Amino acid sequence: MEKLWLLRIAHFCVDFGCAFLCLGYAEDNIQFYLLIYNFCAFALQMPLGLLVDRFGKQIKVAGFGVLLTAIAMFFLYHPLLGCITAGLGNALFHVGGGVYVLHGCGEKCAPLGEFVAPGALGLFLGGYFTSQWAYIRPVAIFILFVMAAVLLYGKSEEHATAEPITPVPFTKKTAVALVLLFLVVFLRSAAGFQFTFSWKKGSTAFLFAIAVMTGKELGGVLSDRFDMSKTSLVSLLLGGVLFCFSQNSAVCGILAVLCFNCTMPVTLFAAFKILRRLPGFSFGLLTFALFLGLLPSYFGFEMPSYAFLFGVGACAVSLCLLLPGLHLLKAECETL
Repeated sequence: MEKLWLLRIAHFCVDFGCAFLCLGYAEDNIQFYLLIYNFCAFALQMPLGLLVDRFGKQIKVAGFGVLLTAIAMFFLYHPLLGCITAGLGNALFHVGGGVYVLHGCGEKCAPLGEFVAPGALGLFLGGYFTSQWAYIRPVAIFILFVMAAVLLYGKSEEHATAEPITPVPFTKKTAVALVLLFLVVFLRSAAGFQFTFSWKKGSTAFLFAIAVMTGKELGGVLSDRFDMSKTSLVSLLLGGVLFCFSQNSAVCGILAVLCFNCTMPVTLFAAFKILRRLPGFSFGLLTFALFLGLLPSYFGFEMPSYAFLFGVGACAVSLCLLLPGLHLLKAECETL
């Protein structure tokens, strides 16, 4: 998949730019603007994904998303417009790049983890450098325009699939599996906003972001090597144990969140297997779950003193939802 490394770099740049811009607005109602941004960036991927499924042009769509993100950086005094533009840019990039990777991944989870993972580091660093607005902004704009030009005007070949694949029929079993996958992603998102550990600051916050990124990449690699169900079982069990000691141990917390994120490419790939003919919609469906997961935190539900309990509970419930979903999917595949 020749464009994967380019999309990885672009993903880092887009998420860096969005976090840098949206968190850089010093406004009294910044929380409202962030809600609008997240709605555009994550909820709108579902309808936009359907459009990409219909019309294609995946790399061009991703490039246009990068371009919109660059344009959003000019809205210094219009935070609402800036957040909307950045959110749409983020959504278009993710849908375009995500569909390209899904079409090219064949029966492998690893490319999905590789594509999504750099965004975690981009988000962290984008928020970290907001105090250097005057210096970082022109550099970010330049890099985003360059990335947009490469994607929009570079040679790109749209492909249907990496290899001939028979779609899994959409039955009651796969419908239930899809609902379970949706709930797992919702839970992962909701729990992630509760991981406000007291030690999560400075260098440990940076290592926390690295762990999120590494978990997403590692989960795909391990799933390809050992099977999605086994990888999910071991990573969530180990993550649950580590979360028990995470309240006062940064090492345990960082390793726990790494394990917790190993299921990200699993849920993406499993949803794609069910909705093979609608990869953009399958990608957007799970990002809609991400958006819903941030709402409890946005409306004030935060319990930092019990962050470790949220981690343990999220691992346990995810395990109870994900393994049956994967079992239903596997059973349906075996009937083909």
